[in-house]
Amino acid sequence: YKSIVLSNQTNTIAGNTATASGGGLRLDGGAATIRNSIFWSNTDSGGQDESAQIDSNVLGSPTVSTTTIQGLAAFAGAQNSGADPQLRQIAGCDFTAGTVDDDLRLTPGSPAIDAGDNTQLPFDTADADADAKTDERAPLDASGETRLVDDPAVVDTGIGPAPIVDRGAFEMDDPGLGAVAAGNVRATVGGPEDVLLINGSAGGTQRRVDIL
Repeated sequence: YKSIVLSNQTNTIAGNTATASGGGLRLDGGAATIRNSIFWSNTDSGGQDESAQIDSNVLGSPTVSTTTIQGLAAFAGAQNSGADPQLRQIAGCDFTAGTVDDDLRLTPGSPAIDAGDNTQLPFDTADADADAKTDERAPLDASGETRLVDDPAVVDTGIGPAPIVDRGAFEMDDPGLGAVAAGNVRATVGGPEDVLLINGSAGGTQRRVDIL
């Protein structure tokens, strides 16, 4: 972006690629205010360090807070974090980022849960939930689900009274799933989502299969 004022709040930018610099966001001028967001697994010519997530030249001036950034370095402080947000499937089942099966929601136990700043949620000027209240904070996430949901299994590390907003575009919508013991299979059917979680071995990767 050049010569603009960009407001990036409660977004997830992941799995993007740039041939030069700034795979997630490149600011060549102007200002950017970034809050409650996630920049993860973006790649540029230098790999996947911090500058591959957010990059700017001397004319750009990004202000970043309560945001998760892979390779966190220059943006350390202001409650930013470099901890893996544990997104479900950045590249989806086809292992190709940017296609329709990508799943950028948070998994249970993600350090991005209840870690945002309630005071930086945008106001609901478009009345997204049709309750005739435009002076409230944004009530819905990017998928149309409730924006503020407390996860009792996670210690609140964000700003504001509970429930505290999660970082990223999606609120954690299944806090009760939890972990699955090694070698076990558990199905949750009939809830807001039908899922099958599988762990193949101790310390192995937990897999999520949506039951259609």
